[in-house]
Amino acid sequence: MDSRREKYLDNIVEHLVNGTKYDTDHLNVYIIKFPFSDGWEVFGSHREMSDIYDISPERFGVHRWNFDQEMIEVFDLIEDEADYVWENYFEGARFFGNEYAKSDGLINEGVNKQKEYLEYVYNDLVNNTKFRDASYRDIDIYDGKCKSLQIGIRWGSEAPYFNYVPDCLENYLKDYWGLTYNEIQELFWDKYEQHIINMVLSKKENVSPHVRVHVDYLRESKYLDKQTEFLQKIVDIMIEETVPYNLSKGSVITPFVADKNSNGKYILSANHCKNMVDYFEDEFTLGNIFINYLEMFGLSYEEMEEVMYSYFNVLFEKFFKRFFDLSYKTRPRLDESVNLGFVDKVTDIVLKEIVWDFDRGHVHFPMIDYTSHIRDDGFLAAVYSDDAFSLDFSEPNTNWHVDLMKHIEDNYAITGNEFNRVWGSLQGEIWEKTEEYWNSFTRGY
Repeated sequence: MDSRREKYLDNIVEHLVNGTKYDTDHLNVYIIKFPFSDGWEVFGSHREMSDIYDISPERFGVHRWNFDQEMIEVFDLIEDEADYVWENYFEGARFFGNEYAKSDGLINEGVNKQKEYLEYVYNDLVNNTKFRDASYRDIDIYDGKCKSLQIGIRWGSEAPYFNYVPDCLENYLKDYWGLTYNEIQELFWDKYEQHIINMVLSKKENVSPHVRVHVDYLRESKYLDKQTEFLQKIVDIMIEETVPYNLSKGSVITPFVADKNSNGKYILSANHCKNMVDYFEDEFTLGNIFINYLEMFGLSYEEMEEVMYSYFNVLFEKFFKRFFDLSYKTRPRLDESVNLGFVDKVTDIVLKEIVWDFDRGHVHFPMIDYTSHIRDDGFLAAVYSDDAFSLDFSEPNTNWHVDLMKHIEDNYAITGNEFNRVWGSLQGEIWEKTEEYWNSFTRGY
């Protein structure tokens, strides 16, 4: 076994030991709760210390099957690696059980040890977070395990910020370090996110010029030159000419003409706008649809790109930010009481019933007899919302998601936390399909 893999297994052992709970019942009997078991087990009694040393893999072998399943499903271990973790875990659990009993149950090792573990993970993360090269633009961790973390930064008018935990980072912290969702939130928000932001600000001269020219705290001078003022006035005009497609504001009508024959305006969705904000340099093409509008201002191609970058960002802040802010913090997560296998099976069944027709731009839910155009805001409002069941979208035909979940409740008898898990999974998968549709529909613009 190589040293890095052994370190990974040791981290799992430490995570399991930290997640082990010790307590004393009303008869002064010492009890233990394993992180891979639902119930409590007796491991000793008051002032009778010999039983403490019976926290052993042999005594609790009845839990081995559940343990192996967790090692495979959560940590992706093979058989000999699971054996290693099993044996070493009980050494740690036995030690802290002994310490608990010696203190007559007056200490709580788990909380302090977990805080120490999170601090250790944070420090290791910081030490392995580096600029990719001398251009000081891309930030990676662990030599490229996760790349370009800085693209999640939003350049607000007063200060930069993140509004989500990058997917790759979240998966890495969960899979490699064994952190839970709440632990990842605690480590990232106002802590590791600020470290990444500070790294970027320390090299702000290397931030994309499309950003620097429009964000005061990234500019070398506090005062805008006349040309920049002119470009900002153009953006202001474009924003004034941009109006919501309908009341839900899931897309907007831009001032750009998409079809000269019909004078039809270009419709921009929240999803496509966010894509432009996140990946402007890689994804944006200055096509005729934009040039035909901007050429009346006498701009160079470089100035047109600056204007479009600013336009997408201002538009996102004004109309679309509410669809995306804090979605990773507020979207329903798996609760311990949820049967993951059951809800995932229900989700898969429902997803297979949904019919997507990209050629005609339609989506059909036969189980509730609902059909919509994929671009229709009545459909998209629930897909983009972080709180789809409490917000009033003020539009007809926006309650399809309510009908869908009612159908699932009636047919599959889901309840409580299962409802949140199923809807969260469906919403994410439907979101991905709309993104796939928009990527094909907007390709070439």
